[in-house]
Amino acid sequence: MSETTALYQRIKRRETHSSRSGLAITLAVIVILTSAYAITEMILHLADQPALVSDMFGVAQATAGLAEYTNGIVVAGGIVTALIGLIIMIAALTAGRRARHLVETEKTSAVVDNAVIASGLARHAASAGNISPDNVTVSVSHRSAVVTLNPTIGATIDTSAVLAAVQEQLDSYALIPKVRPRVVIDEYGKRGS
Repeated sequence: MSETTALYQRIKRRETHSSRSGLAITLAVIVILTSAYAITEMILHLADQPALVSDMFGVAQATAGLAEYTNGIVVAGGIVTALIGLIIMIAALTAGRRARHLVETEKTSAVVDNAVIASGLARHAASAGNISPDNVTVSVSHRSAVVTLNPTIGATIDTSAVLAAVQEQLDSYALIPKVRPRVVIDEYGKRGS
């Protein structure tokens, strides 16, 4: 039974998380192209040919002469380089997430797209707020659901009733991971129906 459980856990993870292969391939292509360019410039320099873009000897001299630049330029360059490296490290170490949630019962589990969850929440929020479903937009992310109501001008909506209805619906779904609802009422409203 443990093999089956492990298999199901792997399938669930595969369906709710995305791989980072696209980022890895992009970074590998950038490194390969940069290396090929550097090697080409070195070979052209050794063959006493003109450089394609810039002479590698000049680039090396400019790098060695960083002490002559103002502190602000060197520090700014270092900060930008460190931020790029930090973003790449975070992207590489964190798991990518697909716009999906798990719904588990005693006998089965299902993968539900966030758009389906948003559709159901919009229908219940419209009913609780006594407005048209066309005036409700829902955005579902990994841990939150934002329900935006756009009532007609002059109409009043009981925010707590809408929030309670949305929370009740989310509880009935039993999503993994849990989603926290938030209700926002558009302050400008909508003209007409």
